[in-house]
Amino acid sequence: MNMKWFFVINPVSGKGAGLKVWEAVKVKLVASKIDFGFAVSEYSGHSIRLVSEAHKTGIRNFIGIGGDGTINEIVNGICINQGETRDDLSTINLLSVGTGNDWARSQDEKLSLENIVSRLRANVTDPQHLGSIQLQEQSEKKYFINVAGAGIDGKVIQEIQKLNDTGKRGRMAYLNGLLHSIFSFSPLEMNVEVDGKALFSGLNYSAIAALRKYFGGGMIINPTASAVQET
Repeated sequence: MNMKWFFVINPVSGKGAGLKVWEAVKVKLVASKIDFGFAVSEYSGHSIRLVSEAHKTGIRNFIGIGGDGTINEIVNGICINQGETRDDLSTINLLSVGTGNDWARSQDEKLSLENIVSRLRANVTDPQHLGSIQLQEQSEKKYFINVAGAGIDGKVIQEIQKLNDTGKRGRMAYLNGLLHSIFSFSPLEMNVEVDGKALFSGLNYSAIAALRKYFGGGMIINPTASAVQET
């Protein structure tokens, strides 16, 4: 495996903390003579293209500096090229500086500025579950590594994005988006099946597939979840 690490930095994560954290990380990487490359995302979805292009060059080790959106885009950037094959797997992790940080919250030992050099040198990995969704109006699948939701979840994300576009970020943007969605969202007709068996049919506010325990900034949605794949 090519041991070069590729970092993707979200400059607006953590109210601009992403770039500051990256500058500190870069100093440590250079001092420790770790082989790395990096790119800074410029817009929502940009990290998908950045990771996809790096993956095509043979890089298989990716670190995000950002939040849940950043790790999601890294996963999708890899899967654009790789699809669902289990051959030629990639290593991913996240130095979390985002708002929710739900994916990193499930880790026994989070990646941090203090341990990043030792963690990269050790490169100890666990196979992780991925999920995929297929929307009727889109030909390509979307992949997720934490939680995928339908219903009010999507409305909340839309409201948060509107606030982000006006420069309002952080936990208050999430809370404002949530409150606005609660009072403006109407339940949808949903048919939910698992392994071909019908579980629910009728009006519903939300349907969530959870690979890990947390979503929505620390709310426990799946207490017994284990994202590590059995080998």
